Amino acid sequence: MRFSVLGSNSGRNAGDAAILASIINNFSAINGKLGFDVPTTNCRYIRERYQDKDVKPVSIMPWTGSVRMLGIPTMLSILRSDAVLITDGIIFDIKLFNPLFNFLILLAVLVPLARLMGKKVICFSVGIGPLDTRIGRKLARMVCNMSQSVMVREQSSYELLERIGVRPELLEIYPDAAFVNSPADDSRVDEILARAGLDGPEKIIGINVNSYIDLWLRKSESLDREYFVGEFAAAADLVIEKLDVKILFTITQVMDIGIAEQIMGRMRNRDAAAIISNKELTNHDIMGAMGRMELFVGMRLHSLILSSAMYTPVVGLAYAPKVRHFMKMIGMPELVYELKEISAEGLCSAIVNAYNDRESNREKLKPVIDEIKQKALAAFSVVNDRFLNRKD
Repeated sequence: MRFSVLGSNSGRNAGDAAILASIINNFSAINGKLGFDVPTTNCRYIRERYQDKDVKPVSIMPWTGSVRMLGIPTMLSILRSDAVLITDGIIFDIKLFNPLFNFLILLAVLVPLARLMGKKVICFSVGIGPLDTRIGRKLARMVCNMSQSVMVREQSSYELLERIGVRPELLEIYPDAAFVNSPADDSRVDEILARAGLDGPEKIIGINVNSYIDLWLRKSESLDREYFVGEFAAAADLVIEKLDVKILFTITQVMDIGIAEQIMGRMRNRDAAAIISNKELTNHDIMGAMGRMELFVGMRLHSLILSSAMYTPVVGLAYAPKVRHFMKMIGMPELVYELKEISAEGLCSAIVNAYNDRESNREKLKPVIDEIKQKALAAFSVVNDRFLNRKD
């Protein structure tokens, strides 16, 4: 049995990488005879990460005749596979007609082809949206209705698909697969923190920032990138001074390194801050390091997922609705900070308050995360039992 795994699998995003790792490792644990084809722009990354598994990287670089996933290599992957897994949050209509950015327009071709080949199509632990255009909603409805199952990762995705007319019998909710990714072991985390200069007794607050901040800053007349960087840097300085902590900028997407470096460059207390990123580290490394933090303050959704999976209390920096949805899902909507209202004092206050409440929040978080993990793991067995017809 073989899956063709369609998602964002270049290795540049630790969240996407954690989803893929979870899919490969957890399916392999319950069905040792499963193999995986992974269409990717970075075959070396896939080959090196999964040397001990039956995982075949499928090059979708332009010289293979591919436009992202759309091309002969992906079609051949689907042909030799038993089922197609659509993963991650790739069903959205931003820049819909730009196939170098948007996956939905590619899925609208690949899913009908897969069905013509007689293959099962499963949307596995996916996030949906935004779907703001009529054609986007139509294509998403077609892709989902042609699937055998649509397993969405949160209630908001479920409700959106209901509204656009996806058949209700296809829809189920299972948490994001990254919740049950595996962290690096303690000795590896010790090494990572030592390299960052954070191997002393100091307490660490993790911060994740996102270069997509420009998308919403352009909609505001009162904010610009320079203002955002300045206020964030001032907030970080205040937090260090009030709490006597170290700050570890924790980058989960390579493209975000620049904005983190800009913020650090504006800080007075930059000697009390460091950066780690998935440019050098694996998603397992990043996740392990998150487990050593007193508090994690994050913009990117999967930075919040990976840190909360380590039972680290979190503050969600809301640049997009999915951050609010996540914080509501874990029962802590009050720990959302709206970035459109950013000020050094306001952000510092939100972080300091959450830090002071971190132990009680950790106790509240643990049973919620344990239940989420149980449900996330159940999704693998459901797919195996329902669609692969074997339990070996």
